[in-house]
Amino acid sequence: MLLGVLRGAVAIDSDAPFFIDDMFYFLVRRLELDDHDWLVAQLEDDAFPADRRGLVLMQMTPDGQKPLRPLLFRLHGIDPPAE
Repeated sequence: MLLGVLRGAVAIDSDAPFFIDDMFYFLVRRLELDDHDWLVAQLEDDAFPADRRGLVLMQMTPDGQKPLRPLLFRLHGIDPPAE
């Protein structure tokens, strides 16, 4: 199902209950806990559109997002802040 979101086959316009009923949120959170490496690999895959990857990334916990912050900035075309 997550790959469907990343590919654009599953979208809010056509699959509203999946997003409105928090199934998408819980799917991402479950993957974050159970298969974090796979989830990160999908988010780093430039074959998927930036907006779709950003949508998934925003469902993750702050701790899960932390190592992916450079990716988040890149997806939005923003230079990351200097550390």
